[in-house]
This record gives sequence, structure tokens and C-alpha cells, in this order.
Amino acid sequence: MPWIVLALGVLVSLGGVRAGSMGEAALLVVCVVGAWWLTESARTNEFTGGSGGLLLGAVALASYASSQVVRTIAPKAPTWSPPLLPALASVCLAPALLLGRSAVLAQLSGAVCAVCVVAAVLCRRQRFGELGVLVAAAAAPVVPFLALLGALYAYLDPGAAVCLGLSPLAAILGLRREGNWSPSRGAGALLILSAVGIWLAFQGLPEPPAYDY
Repeated sequence: MPWIVLALGVLVSLGGVRAGSMGEAALLVVCVVGAWWLTESARTNEFTGGSGGLLLGAVALASYASSQVVRTIAPKAPTWSPPLLPALASVCLAPALLLGRSAVLAQLSGAVCAVCVVAAVLCRRQRFGELGVLVAAAAAPVVPFLALLGALYAYLDPGAAVCLGLSPLAAILGLRREGNWSPSRGAGALLILSAVGIWLAFQGLPEPPAYDY
């Protein structure tokens, strides 16, 4: 997982914020390869044929689309908003991963949140606005990957993983007809979907193991 995060960060940085660049194509490739790598062992053991392919494609598209949502919002929002979106998504994902008994994944989610918060603070200075967009675009695809890992290799409820993994996409609901982006509406939609995911994770909390004393 850390190697995938590093690859996403490097490719987004190389591609910059230009739509249609080679960096965008490379980002899509990394999302597909990352989804394949994360799902391969589970797919060969539990999924066959089309179901495995659908899972792989859905995760790759969710990861890539999360990055594109950030890029779409960035020109229409305050400079500090883009890195705040993956920060909110990852900070909500962390307790759900703990409920799924994966402290390591929760720590990774917390690390993503910390990096994004630092970027948001730096973006308060106008000359760091582009840096914030790059950090947000690199961090957003990590959220679906972490949610997937929690569902496949830990005990995170699959429904919770879907809600939390797709939560960055909900931020696009903040777009208005006037052409701007509402932080309250966008972040609110993200947090509502994340709250549903946390509730589902709590409902699907695994029973503690029975010990004989």
C-alpha cells in the first residue's frame, strides 16, 4: 500500500494540474494496476469470472474519479478546500477501520489525513494553492484503496467500505449552477455519506473471540 501511495503522488506531481496530460493517463494506469494488485489474492480465492473483474474496475474507477473530482472542484473553491476533502474522508475512514480491527490501516488513513491538513494550512498562503491541489489529487485515490483493504483483508463491513470509499465523490454535490463550489454543501455531503459508513461499520462490528479460561 505505501508503494501505491508513493506512485500516485509521483505521477500526480509529474502530471501537474493540466487536464489531459500524460500524468493523467499514468494516474489511471496506476489506479488500475493498484486495484488489480490489492484485489488479486482475494479475487482468486473468493471471486470468479465477471465478479472479480467488476470489483477491480469499480475500485479503479472510484480511485481515479476521486482525483478528478478534486481537480474539478479546485478552480471553483477556496485554495484551502481541495486538500480538506481527502482529509475529511480519511479521518472518517480511520475509526471505521479500527472497528474492522485493522489498526495498521487506520494509521495509514490517519497519515493521509495529516498530510492533507498540512497542505490545507499551507494553502492559506496564496502561493501554495497549486501544491494543495496536487496533494489532494494524490491523496483522494488512496481513500477507496484503504476502504477496499479494510473490507477484503480486515473485518470492515462491505457496505461501510462502499460508503466510505465513495465519500470523496460526494463532495461534487457542492457544485452550484452559478459555477462556484459550496464548501458547506460539498463537505456536508461527504460527511453524511461517511457517517453512514461509520454506522454500518459499527453495525457490522465482529464479535469478540471466545476464550476458554
